[in-house]
Amino acid sequence: MKQILRASNYPQLYSLELINFQAETLYEYLTGVKKLPNLKCLSFTSFHHTYEYDKAIVPLLRRMINLEELQLYLFVRKLDATYIDGYQLYDQFLIYMTQLKKFTFYIKTEISFKTVRLELPTNEDIQRSFIGRRYSQVTSYTCTQSVPFDGVCHIYSLPYDFEYFVDLNNSFQGGIFKKVRLLKMYDGIPFEHNFFELISQDFPFIEFLYISNSHPQKDNQH
Repeated sequence: MKQILRASNYPQLYSLELINFQAETLYEYLTGVKKLPNLKCLSFTSFHHTYEYDKAIVPLLRRMINLEELQLYLFVRKLDATYIDGYQLYDQFLIYMTQLKKFTFYIKTEISFKTVRLELPTNEDIQRSFIGRRYSQVTSYTCTQSVPFDGVCHIYSLPYDFEYFVDLNNSFQGGIFKKVRLLKMYDGIPFEHNFFELISQDFPFIEFLYISNSHPQKDNQH
C-alpha cells in the first residue's frame, strides 16, 4: 500500500475508500503525498483504536479541502482530554472543507484520566455542540461508568450509514438502524428484557449479534 500511495500524486484521483487502516499507518503513508486537488470523496473506516487522532487523522483531513463527501468510522482513545464533539469536528477540519456536501460518521471516544481529571460534557452538551454548524441530524450518548475508561461517548450522523454498530450499551438512545447487519453489545450492568425489546425494534435486520455481559437480569420475564 505504501508503494501505491507514494508512486504518484494521482492528480485525477476522485474517490478514495480505506477500510480497516490504522490511523498511524495512514498518516505514515500519506505524509509525503501532496494535496489531492481532485479528491472529492473520502471514506475511512477503521476498527483499530487509536491514540493518534489529533496527530494523524486531523492533519490529513485538514489538507483535503476540496472534498464533497466524507465518511468516517473511528474509535478514538484520549488521555487527559475530553470527548470529540461538534465543535471539535468543525473547528479542526470541517471549516476548511468549503465544498463539503455530505458528511456521515460514527466516532467513539474513550477517555482515561492519568494526570488530571476534567469534567466531561453531558450528553446534552454533546448534542448542543452540533447545532448551527452545517450538520445534518446527529445523535449521541455518553457513559461515565464504562470500566476501564473514565468516560465514553458515541456520536453518529443519521440516518445511520454503516452496516455495523459496536459497543452498544445501556446508555443507547434508540433510533431506527435498518442498514445495520452486525451488532455488538457490551456493558458492566445487566441488559434487561425491555432493553432487548428496544434493540429488536431498532435493529430489524441484524444478522450477527454479539453480547458481552456476565451480569444476570434483575427483571427476568422468561
